[in-house]
Amino acid sequence: MKFFTLSITSLLCSFSMQASAQALNYNYLEAGFSTLEFDAGPLDVDGDGFDIGVSFDITDVLFIKAVVADTEYDFNIDSSEVKAGLGAHTSLNEQTDLYGVFSLIDAEIGANDESGYGFEVGIRHLLNSQVELEGGFGYQDVYDDSGSSLSFGGRYYFTNRLSGAINYTNTEVDDDDITGLRLSVRYSF
Repeated sequence: MKFFTLSITSLLCSFSMQASAQALNYNYLEAGFSTLEFDAGPLDVDGDGFDIGVSFDITDVLFIKAVVADTEYDFNIDSSEVKAGLGAHTSLNEQTDLYGVFSLIDAEIGANDESGYGFEVGIRHLLNSQVELEGGFGYQDVYDDSGSSLSFGGRYYFTNRLSGAINYTNTEVDDDDITGLRLSVRYSF
């Protein structure tokens, strides 16, 4: 885990350019669309989903985050997930933040409803006043299954408040892989 964090930090810092006075913000409302592929041995299941989330700073380093997601998979399989968590962030330099979030999760797939928990650790880096890169590691324990994920993505700031992003995630649950591509729009306040 330390190697992963240090590697991402080194990579992002090597691309660093002078950023404007814009700081990384943890106060936002965000909506996204995802396309997912679930590879479970001989069975491949595709899905499309929508999510909406909100994040608020509650101190200089702590924030709360909530996300509601709904996904429809092949074979009329529907899933929904609600996450609510507490996070912390710290600046590594003027353009780079390290963050972590611990979340409680309520998930439903078909008629099965289960609760669990998850955490994520990541790094955000402003290349310049309009481009941000993000990478992270996550872990979730729901439905008597646990899984880990790696994600990375980029965000483009159209204005100081409005941005769009594309993110790629690869999740492994037991021996099954889930890959996802997410497009989102964020309004920061």
